[in-house]
Amino acid sequence: MFRIGLTLGLTLAVAGCASSMGSTLDVSPDWFEERRSDLSHDGYPSLQTASQLSSEISDVPWVQIQQDLSSAQAEMDMNDPGPVTITAEDMRSWAEEQIRLVDKGEEPY
Repeated sequence: MFRIGLTLGLTLAVAGCASSMGSTLDVSPDWFEERRSDLSHDGYPSLQTASQLSSEISDVPWVQIQQDLSSAQAEMDMNDPGPVTITAEDMRSWAEEQIRLVDKGEEPY
């Protein structure tokens, strides 16, 4: 009988604490609300409007950027030396030459 009374008393005490705690959690400090509003939208793009971005509504000169990239690609292709044809023996002789230059006190390559 004592156990039932003790269990009932503890249950009521915990329920009272929980109900009083719920009312204090509803009120947040002013700084918290300010910080929440600061972080809510400023500085982050909206995902709803991100799909609507296009070159027509943007300030970025997409056409000029594309032309610059195309001309840079064409220049790279024009200056491309092609596949490397150096052999292992060529690499060894180049390395030996560099070692000889360093031994003489000169700058290699």
